[in-house]
Amino acid sequence: MVLTGGSLPTYHRAIMNEAERLPDEIRPWQLVQTDESISGHFCTRQMSRLRECLNTDSEIAVELVFGVDDAGTARIAGVVQAELELVCQRCLDPVVVPLNCKVGLALTRPGGKAGSPDSRYEALECGDESVSLLRLVEDELLLALPPFPKHGVNECSIPVEYRSSGQAEQPPKRNNPFAILRDGKNKH
Repeated sequence: MVLTGGSLPTYHRAIMNEAERLPDEIRPWQLVQTDESISGHFCTRQMSRLRECLNTDSEIAVELVFGVDDAGTARIAGVVQAELELVCQRCLDPVVVPLNCKVGLALTRPGGKAGSPDSRYEALECGDESVSLLRLVEDELLLALPPFPKHGVNECSIPVEYRSSGQAEQPPKRNNPFAILRDGKNKH
């Protein structure tokens, strides 16, 4: 884990080593009070819910800044980045999907006000106890997954003649069986 006090650098895929490994648990309120930043990596091998969607394990880069914004909101801001190998829903072959999740969480105390006054943040209710950073990162990735991952139009292994043109076919026009009743009513 790396603790810093600066802005978020852009993630470039690197080989993960133990020095960059993030803790599974954090104490957000303590990190906010000291304006800490953390950066490092997780492996999807540790994320059981996300792993169900993946073909292979991947490395996840995490950059988070803890602090208080100009409006006095205790917040966690940062990015979670990964390249995940999912199953293409067109051809069922593997497809690599890059994810770049912006994290914006406003810390609230249990029993405090339910929502964040600022639309930039989602509320994260937590006390002084530890919070699972691993689960928090996994949640962000699950929310960012595309509902139907697929290759680009010309990259899929499905032959072109079997692909949809993207426009729904119009059903053939049928006669209304009640039209005769409508016509009879209009004559009287």
